[in-house]
Amino acid sequence: MSAVLTAAPATTRDTKHLVGPKVCLMGLGGTGKTYSLGTLVEWAEKNAFEVAVLFTENGLETLLGYFRDRDREPPACLYWHQQGTKPISLKALMQTADSVGKLSYEALAKSIDSNRGGDNNAFWKILGSCSNFIDDRTGQHLGPVDLWGDDGSRYFEDTDPNTGETIPKRLIQAQTAAYAEWQKLTKKYRLSPENGFGLQRIFVMDSLTETANAAMKMQIGSRPMASPGDYGVAQNNLMNFLRLCTQGMEAPFVMTAHVDREMDAVTQSAKIMIKAIGKALATEIPTLFSDVIYTTREADKFFWDTAAYGVDTKTRSLGYRSKIEPNFALIFDVWKKRAGL
Repeated sequence: MSAVLTAAPATTRDTKHLVGPKVCLMGLGGTGKTYSLGTLVEWAEKNAFEVAVLFTENGLETLLGYFRDRDREPPACLYWHQQGTKPISLKALMQTADSVGKLSYEALAKSIDSNRGGDNNAFWKILGSCSNFIDDRTGQHLGPVDLWGDDGSRYFEDTDPNTGETIPKRLIQAQTAAYAEWQKLTKKYRLSPENGFGLQRIFVMDSLTETANAAMKMQIGSRPMASPGDYGVAQNNLMNFLRLCTQGMEAPFVMTAHVDREMDAVTQSAKIMIKAIGKALATEIPTLFSDVIYTTREADKFFWDTAAYGVDTKTRSLGYRSKIEPNFALIFDVWKKRAGL
């Protein structure tokens, strides 16, 4: 009796890599958001990834403490850069207080802080840090964060636009100059195909709170009041930046954020949501992320939560449950498996 031979199922590899996860850790102060980034660095060290953390508030001590409190130095795969928001000076506070005591509400509303630009524009400086991430420890230049994981495929077409037929990849004529610039930058910052053009580099921001404050100060400076128009300008700039980090970057992105209790216009109920600028962004920001995780503390125990009642969370990797161990390996192991890395 002869055996029936069947052909093995055909398998094909993905032609484009899976975009990295976009994770937001949100919670009250003191719930372990920054400290848990240490688990991300440990995962990166084991899996040949790099982690670049941009601090917009004083969180570096906490992350360094994760390692040095255990008598070990931070791994070489960790890069960091501090770009804080410069507070309003005492002189400016005195001038503002003097104006408040002398001017009417209408006059204050029309006043302009002419010193809010340039070196005093913290949001512009944050964007500058992202345009070329410079490691504070080694001085190494890592290049623009939105270039990490960019394989240049958008500059090519593999389908004839007229017939729809598959063709050998060819450079889109209108993208010639942009492709040349991409080649120049990837060579300059050593983003080689072997490391996925920087796909194996994780960008982290700690935190949204001071980044949002910087966006607002960019608009109003030391003026002691803000109009609805001021809020709109600041919110639009902040959302454009967050969309770049979540929708315009191939590499993984992690952000920490604080929370506030806001009214959900859809459910007409109060929820714990991400704190940003005003109230309009509370429901918009979570849609940009693959995972929005609530950080909690019970006595001296820290947890992640994706199932807390009245909290705006979401997840693709953890499932909906409470008292999750704060460990980024739980997310990135799932993503790595799904991406076939």
